[in-house]
Amino acid sequence: MDKDLLYENHVEWIPYSKQQLSVAGADHIFIIDISSEFEKITDYNSVLSQQEIAKAARFFKQEDKQNYLVRRYALRMLLGAYLRQSPAEIRFHQSANRKPSLPGINFNTSHTSNFAVIALSESPIGIDIEKVHPDFQFSDLLNQCFSPEEITYVNSSSDVPMIFFTLWTRKEALLKATGEGIVDNLQQVSAMEVHTERNNFNYQLHSMHYDSTIVSIARSKNEAHMNYWRLNNIPSFYQTKR
Repeated sequence: MDKDLLYENHVEWIPYSKQQLSVAGADHIFIIDISSEFEKITDYNSVLSQQEIAKAARFFKQEDKQNYLVRRYALRMLLGAYLRQSPAEIRFHQSANRKPSLPGINFNTSHTSNFAVIALSESPIGIDIEKVHPDFQFSDLLNQCFSPEEITYVNSSSDVPMIFFTLWTRKEALLKATGEGIVDNLQQVSAMEVHTERNNFNYQLHSMHYDSTIVSIARSKNEAHMNYWRLNNIPSFYQTKR
C-alpha cells in the first residue's frame, strides 16, 4: 500500500451557512474550532438538557468543559436543522453499548484538544480525531494494538507519528461505526485498507490531515457523496423554537 494514499492533505472544508441538510446519498462531516465558538454561544442552558449541563459541570478542566458544551450544542443544532425540530426538544435513545441514536439518522462525534468533529449519515458511521503528537511514546501500544503488518508499516514510514495516529483513528472510527466501542483485540481491527469488513458488514475508511490533527471516518454506505463542512458561528444557523 502506498503510504501517501493512507490520508489526504488537501480536503476542501466549506463554511457551513444554513445549507439544507440531507443524508439521502450524502454523508456530512463537520469540524469545529472550540475556542472560537465557545464565547459566541450564550444559550447553552436553553438548548442542552439538564443532564448535559450537569455533566459539563463535572469536568475538572475548563478546556474539557468547553469542548463538551460546544460539541453537544453543535450536535443538537445540526440535528435540529435536519429534523426541523427544536434542538432542545431532541430526545436521544441509546442503542447497543450505550451509543446515542435517533430514528432515521446516524451520527457520531469526536474531539481532541481544541477541535471537535461530527458525522451525519443515513447509514452507520464512525469518526475519530486525534492531535498528532510528534513526541508521543507509542511503542508499547504498537505491540498491544497493532498487527505485525501494521507495525512494519508504521516503523517504515517517513513520518512515523502521523502514520501511527492515522491507523489509530481508523481503528477507533471503525469500532464506533459498528457500535462496539474499544475492544480488547485491536490487533484484529483492520485499518490499512480503504475497504474493510467488520462483523460481516463492509466499511470504507477515509483519513485526512487537518491543522495538527488527523481525522478518520468509517462508513458503511460507500457510494454516498462526502461533504466536508467547517462549522462557524453555530448559534446563527438555526433559530431555536421558544
